[in-house]
Amino acid sequence: MNTLILTTILSIITPLNQGTKPWCWATVAAMAANHFYGSEIRPCDAAGLYFEYADCCDMSLKSCDIGLYPEELRLFFEGKLDMEVNCRTGPLPFRKLAQALDDGKLIVIIRQQVTADIVHAYLVYGHETYSTDKYTYTYLKAIDPAGGKRIKIKFTELLFNFDNRWVQTFFLGVNNESRTKH
Repeated sequence: MNTLILTTILSIITPLNQGTKPWCWATVAAMAANHFYGSEIRPCDAAGLYFEYADCCDMSLKSCDIGLYPEELRLFFEGKLDMEVNCRTGPLPFRKLAQALDDGKLIVIIRQQVTADIVHAYLVYGHETYSTDKYTYTYLKAIDPAGGKRIKIKFTELLFNFDNRWVQTFFLGVNNESRTKH
């Protein structure tokens, strides 16, 4: 007999698609800002904010077509988007991720292709645990900006996918200290 033990899903997050741009970072940033601040930021708006260009939504502007490394993304979340960011290197236990989601945090998981210097970010917004008579299965609910689709990631596959290593995790929240200053 299969039983759903626990599900936590933060309020509905509208998936955004990075399109053909190297903007998984901008797409994840836009979805997180829209969730926490009730805004309607597009990935091109987030890229424009980072690069301080007037309009990265002008698709002919090639100077905006740049990806970010994890440290640059963390600084963007903290500085320009004024979010609280708790950063961890490498894989983390499922219970730590589940607790953060239960506490209202969003999670960004960054994976790197082993054969290339390419990183990709996913926005995690929920978790599920199923139990059978013999096994317990844990899943993360995420949005993959490459395609803008909701996905369900089996936690063990995330841990043991050696072609795309899990290199960094960001726990995102609202920076309450700065919000009281405004």
